[in-house]
Amino acid sequence: MISWRKVWTVAVTEFQNAVRSKAFVIGILLMPSIAALSAVIPKFAGDELDKLERRVAVVDETGRLYPMLSLVADQWNAAQLNKDGSVKGPRFRLHEVKIPANRRPEDVRMELSDQVRDKEIFAFVELPKALFADAPRIRYYTDSPTFQPLPRWLEEVVGRLVIAERLRNTNVDPQTMLALVREMQLDRLGLLTRAGDGHVAAAKVSDPIRSFVTPLVLMMLMFLIVISTASPLLNSVMEEKMTRISEVLLGSLSPFELMAGKLVGVIGVSMVLSTLYLSGAYAFAVYHGYGDAVTAGQIVWFVVYLILAMTIYGSLFIAIGAAATDLKDAQALMTPCMLLFMAPIFIWMPVVRAPGSTMAIAASLVPFATPVLMTLRMALTPAPTVWQIALGFVLTLATSVFFVWAGGRVFRVGILMQGKSANFAEMWRWVRAG
Repeated sequence: MISWRKVWTVAVTEFQNAVRSKAFVIGILLMPSIAALSAVIPKFAGDELDKLERRVAVVDETGRLYPMLSLVADQWNAAQLNKDGSVKGPRFRLHEVKIPANRRPEDVRMELSDQVRDKEIFAFVELPKALFADAPRIRYYTDSPTFQPLPRWLEEVVGRLVIAERLRNTNVDPQTMLALVREMQLDRLGLLTRAGDGHVAAAKVSDPIRSFVTPLVLMMLMFLIVISTASPLLNSVMEEKMTRISEVLLGSLSPFELMAGKLVGVIGVSMVLSTLYLSGAYAFAVYHGYGDAVTAGQIVWFVVYLILAMTIYGSLFIAIGAAATDLKDAQALMTPCMLLFMAPIFIWMPVVRAPGSTMAIAASLVPFATPVLMTLRMALTPAPTVWQIALGFVLTLATSVFFVWAGGRVFRVGILMQGKSANFAEMWRWVRAG
């Protein structure tokens, strides 16, 4: 007969030991600090780099495109300045390089390459004579291949200028030709909805923050909370086992009561972390006008799936801690479990791009990945249907019950075992033998 009073006593003790530790306080402050720095520092550094003016040499073999390209570059550079004169984006300063008849093109390319190496210019581009053929290609040379704004700008602008040149037979000036091939602006909108009174509501503008950042934040919160609170269970169980504290505890309560207490305690720690992180994220969102980016239903399901994830992986780590007799063997057993938990992170981008695809639906119904991926999909559009949410919940709940049952059997045998560590095959035999 299970004594839930003893389970609660163990849970309270585990909870208090966890939240009073320095590691817990440091973890609370460290993770949001790292997240903020990882977002702010690259953005600040990227903004500063993007404000630089880059000199670009242009070899126009067509003899017709450079004047218009230079004109577009001047318009681009002017658009990169704020009203107060401050720079807000990358600027490209072009100058034309002509190949004399008495020089080989290879020699000119070599000379320009040396100028790039000496930082005299950032890059050089060739507009070949065959640019107006059926398969036009631009040759772009640089030693900074990771810088993408310039090649993207060249590809887009030169493409439009080639079209404009093909319209030259209209006998219009370059400004008019540029207007004819002006870049189109795309408004991203959601779907129209019909209110209860039959009135059709206008489609809302699709906001990248709501459609991309919010799902990513919820998924990463789920991942970080589980990984930071479930994995320490392994060290806690191993420490009690090696110091023989567990043998003393088992004199007054059953192995399952001890395991259940530890599991409930660490779930309580995860609830504290989720409350702190979600409250901080919500306050930040409200400050920036995104208080409605997350619904109450999404928060409720976040908590539900967090509890199920903690139950599954907490039971698994407790079982590994009981079956291992030294830290090296425990880490070897823990590695495949960590890979199993991290698997959803490897496929989150395809899920974001197509949340209603067969792959996204199937992956989010795998119990080990459901807490992370279903949390992600619930914040995306289109959201998972009711049957997908229900099936994912049922499968994950059944898996968590199984892992608690199986983990209890492994814990009962392994917590008193000394000597050689068990492997997964032996642990499975313990589960089957009861």
